[in-house]
Amino acid sequence: MDRAEARQLLDGELERMRRLSYADLRVQMPRVTGVYRFLGATAWLERGGETPRHHEVLGPSGTRYMLEVALTWEDEPEGNIHVSVSIDDGKPGFAWLVSDGFVISPNGQLSDG
Repeated sequence: MDRAEARQLLDGELERMRRLSYADLRVQMPRVTGVYRFLGATAWLERGGETPRHHEVLGPSGTRYMLEVALTWEDEPEGNIHVSVSIDDGKPGFAWLVSDGFVISPNGQLSDG
């Protein structure tokens, strides 16, 4: 996999996602249907949503890549949303996977994630 080409495609997708508002991302999140606490840990049961999403992109070299965009709650439901974007060329092994992401707060503030 051409990591520079993959990074270029990933950065384009990240930029597109960064332009979305918190509200735009929030509607894509799964619905929380239950919260569970056990031994000091909290987990929630989620249903529905549009994440993760996968789609194929074609690099300038003609290589086909698979992009994955995943949205998850950072700490708790209705709080910060972590946006993760990964790309690979579908060849065996995750050693060549390229990924990056960011976090958006309910007030729209972005930070590296």
